[in-house]
Amino acid sequence: MTAVADPPTARPFATGFQLARRAGAAPALQAMTDALGGPPPIGHQRIGVVLGRQVLPSARALLVVEAPGGPVTFVRWTADAAHLVPDDRPARNATNAADVAVEAGTDLRARWTTGLAWIRLGLSIGLRDACLDYLSGRRTGSALLVHDPMIKCQLTDAFVAQLEYEELLGHDDAPLPAAVRTEVHRGLTELDRDLLRLLGASGFAADGPGGTAQASELLAEICATWQTPDLGDQP
Repeated sequence: MTAVADPPTARPFATGFQLARRAGAAPALQAMTDALGGPPPIGHQRIGVVLGRQVLPSARALLVVEAPGGPVTFVRWTADAAHLVPDDRPARNATNAADVAVEAGTDLRARWTTGLAWIRLGLSIGLRDACLDYLSGRRTGSALLVHDPMIKCQLTDAFVAQLEYEELLGHDDAPLPAAVRTEVHRGLTELDRDLLRLLGASGFAADGPGGTAQASELLAEICATWQTPDLGDQP
């Protein structure tokens, strides 16, 4: 069984997709931040995401997910800090984010939500790759688990679902309708949960596939409430 054949052809989504599958959530999110000119928007109740463990004074860490590729920290920003950028280069990224927000308004939010869907698809394919590796080294009696008919059916269903989500996302850099983004995010969350079960106890290790799936699902929940902050009134 091969991976999804055709990654998105338009950058920055192509880069985020490939990095997510090969390297993990943190590298993919950083590449998307650099490409879009600003960090992920802030969600409901000022919930945001920071790459790494170092958090600016204007934010309080809520959860650190030790996912492969680097930790992802979920934070709550203070009421007067919506303009701050959760990155170790606040001045440069704040300027870029302000430019994008002023020129494109909610388009930044839409592009980030679409970009995150591509990142999550890459993470999901990486999770399926991990399942194949794990099941190819485990046996039940004299047969490899990967050859078990029920497991083969589950892996095939996952492969087909990922192809369907790829088709829904398309192959250009245009933001997608909200209904399509919602469908993809919901489907990927359910698919990843099913794949984790194929990994047994190892699927729930915080520093392994379980951490990747947790970070992916939490990002989807936050992005459902994303707001593009007004970055034009920075001091």
